[in-house]
Amino acid sequence: MFRLVKSPQPYQYGPLPTGNYIRYLVLQPGKESEPLSCDLHTSALADLTDFEAVSYVWGSSNKVAQVWCAGRGIPITANLRDVLRRVRLPDAPRRLWADSICINQDDRKEKAEQVALMGQIYSHASRTLICLGPDNGHGGSSVAFLLDDVFKMTENQLQKFGSWDRVPPLDPKDALARDARWKFVHKMITSPWFRRLWVVQEAALSRDASVLYGLAEFPWRYLLRTHFWLLFKANFLWLQHGLYLNDIHRSDFWTADKHTNPTQFASFLARAKVLRCTDDRDRIFAFLGLAIARFGPGGDRPIVEPNYTKPYFEVYHEFALEFLRHMNDLSLLSTIDHTSKTLEADSGEPTWVPRWDCILCHDQFGLHDSRFNASKGTKQEKLDFDSCATALRLHGFIIDRVHFRSKGLPRQHPSSSLLARLWQSLPSRMQDLLNSLAELVVPDTTNMKRDAFVELWKYLSCPTTRSAYANGERLRAFVKTLRGGRPHDDEDYRKLGADEASFGLWLCRESGAFDGVVDIAELEEAAAAASAEGGGNDSVVFRTRAKTWYTSRRFVLTNHGYYGLAPGVTREGDLCCIICGMRVPVILRKTGRENCYKLVGGAFIFGLMEGQAMGNRENWGLEEADIILN
Repeated sequence: MFRLVKSPQPYQYGPLPTGNYIRYLVLQPGKESEPLSCDLHTSALADLTDFEAVSYVWGSSNKVAQVWCAGRGIPITANLRDVLRRVRLPDAPRRLWADSICINQDDRKEKAEQVALMGQIYSHASRTLICLGPDNGHGGSSVAFLLDDVFKMTENQLQKFGSWDRVPPLDPKDALARDARWKFVHKMITSPWFRRLWVVQEAALSRDASVLYGLAEFPWRYLLRTHFWLLFKANFLWLQHGLYLNDIHRSDFWTADKHTNPTQFASFLARAKVLRCTDDRDRIFAFLGLAIARFGPGGDRPIVEPNYTKPYFEVYHEFALEFLRHMNDLSLLSTIDHTSKTLEADSGEPTWVPRWDCILCHDQFGLHDSRFNASKGTKQEKLDFDSCATALRLHGFIIDRVHFRSKGLPRQHPSSSLLARLWQSLPSRMQDLLNSLAELVVPDTTNMKRDAFVELWKYLSCPTTRSAYANGERLRAFVKTLRGGRPHDDEDYRKLGADEASFGLWLCRESGAFDGVVDIAELEEAAAAASAEGGGNDSVVFRTRAKTWYTSRRFVLTNHGYYGLAPGVTREGDLCCIICGMRVPVILRKTGRENCYKLVGGAFIFGLMEGQAMGNRENWGLEEADIILN
């Protein structure tokens, strides 16, 4: 068992000079489990050349190991110890930058100053070493060779066809689609590094990044290329093996150019909420080095300065104020997620300030789809705040009210292929035992719950249930609502795609409810075509694609009969509102004061996402009103 060898005295950090100065370490050579030894040096960042920055997961905060420096010990975590052993050369020193050692973690002022420089540090480093840790026998070399194969293949295709648009999709019968090495890629991208917040900036800003996985090493860009190819040319493979890499690692999410807009950074922060950090203030601070987080003439300053003396909600409040004041853009409000606790809190925290620590929905309406423009033809002239900057005064239209709210929507059922793989992974004796138990158990099906989607469709298809849609359009409206109106690939927004048709047909058959369907033969034809195509264009695939939008949300039916997806904390009686200048409708809850509301969150309402309400506001009798968000 490893034991901490205590040094006579702990290492004492000296203050850094004023300005853009950093420390770097020179890791001394060694082999295997020999003690770690380094020297720490200080340099102006501009003068420092030829050093490598380390990107890794801190893991447990317990510092159970140490690195020797100038005869004294610097406590480090077990993860950093393993990283340093992995990158240490056997016969030569190595110049590195590792945050836990090079920043005095006990000095809040220095930490804030160094955090503000981290973007420059990673962009200045000659290389970034992305340390994923051991592969535990899960094929690090197999991953490296597979990614190399895909990179070379796509390079050849791009040379041949000239652009990604012309590159053909992968044939499901191709040998690459059946390659056993994909399971090792899945295992790799489920490692903790991919769930860490700070690593996004560390990898994104690197001049040259290499991934170290087990004993294997490969370029980071090979993984990004493979992920892009899977998404757009081999989507069935992406779904089959669960090769889900957070999109914010793609360069088009974090780079800034003349086409950059405020929505981009709001969208970026929203997608990053699923990533982990130990300090919730870092949900803002960890991205301040990215170009999309910088404002002012020439992008010369971050939207806020790192300050670890402020409580995390104060940081969120300051960020929201600066974003709205500087950009005069309401896309930020589309990122709102609330729990019952955060929405109804008596602390006075404004509900219009995004809670970046509140992780509910996988994606937000209106941030990634330029087709949505619910407030078409209107704009917010000026954003007004009260003297304490807790109330935000806007203009908008109250268009409807929530009549019905569903219970929680179901998560995706496991596919038969996944269940088969799980069964095959069990020892034969365990399979025999489970088969024996199954023969002894007689299931009681009298009170089994039916699928929530089936029950919803039975309710909606009933002729007496209110509906804003023609009778034959109800099924399409329901299925499209569950997908948040998102097409897959080149599918027409208004038509049912193959997986949508399969799901719709399954709904009708399971419920016995065929009212609200234009042409059942058309559904059967689309579903049959989906089955013939292979690659999983069926109702299970529909759930896989749709769950991004319906997870943690509720299906709602409005007083006027519109279908929608609304935040999970929505109540019957809440108001549907279109705020001038916002792409999507929002759900509001009245407070005790006139024109004052709590912002529950953004919503998708089928048939109102492209400005239909604004185009008919005179016919509908809609009048612009003050909307004061508290």
